[in-house]
Amino acid sequence: MRIFDDLGRCLFENDFDRFLQLLSKKSTCWYPSAGKDFIDILYWNRLRIFGIPEPDLYIHTDCDSGISFNEGEIIYSDKETHISVAKMEEVFLYNQEVDYNVRRDYFSYVFSADPSPKVTLLEIKIESTILGTFTKPVLFFHFENYNWFEEFAIKQGLKISHMFKVREGCGFGGNLKSISSIYGLLNFIGCKYLIADQEVHFDADLAENLRNLANVRRRVIPFNLETFGKLGQIRGWNMLIHKINTLPRQQGIGWLNQVLRTITVGDCWERDQWVSEEIYQQIRR
Repeated sequence: MRIFDDLGRCLFENDFDRFLQLLSKKSTCWYPSAGKDFIDILYWNRLRIFGIPEPDLYIHTDCDSGISFNEGEIIYSDKETHISVAKMEEVFLYNQEVDYNVRRDYFSYVFSADPSPKVTLLEIKIESTILGTFTKPVLFFHFENYNWFEEFAIKQGLKISHMFKVREGCGFGGNLKSISSIYGLLNFIGCKYLIADQEVHFDADLAENLRNLANVRRRVIPFNLETFGKLGQIRGWNMLIHKINTLPRQQGIGWLNQVLRTITVGDCWERDQWVSEEIYQQIRR
């Protein structure tokens, strides 16, 4: 697989600029708190019927040091589906431009996080009685979700065309900061499609801190979500398919409240308002 070889070469040669350049030329799907789950790849046959283009590359993030891969490893197997690691390359990412940091107020089990920044390049093989046999490239960053988002999506300007979010571990998984607080930046990172469950724990202060990084504020573009399909349930959670549509820049905070309401509508997470205009203006000062 060409993309596997090209990215692997950059990582081993520590050519970070070339690595980012290659990533910038690919459409990517980000799955935060992925663990050793590759359901985002499996579900793409259902997403095709909605006309959503499949990404060139899958990016998974998770900082638990217990997550490791071996070539030939069987990840999952039942009567219909067999998922395995066809190829893998593991590299420690030593680069002054990447500030690796697992914060205690973001992840409960800091002691179980990887001590150094690590990337595993995977070629995942799917053998299915329904989908057939194929392989897909996955870049697994052993990073805490927000650390990766800040270092790559914000500071390095990496664009994410698709986001896949399901059951991110905010209960007993150790995740203290739901990734839903980045939802207001989806347009900024170039996201076109959000495939997500309806769980939202929006932190307005965290969201504003992200906007202040790398002068993001001037480039945040309001948007709305067009919900045009249901993916069904994944592990008991309803999954909705949203398309991101840009709005004119002259918008109050109402657009963000509407985005969060669209994601949660009809579920226990639904609220009319996450951030009031008054609180929003105080945060922005």
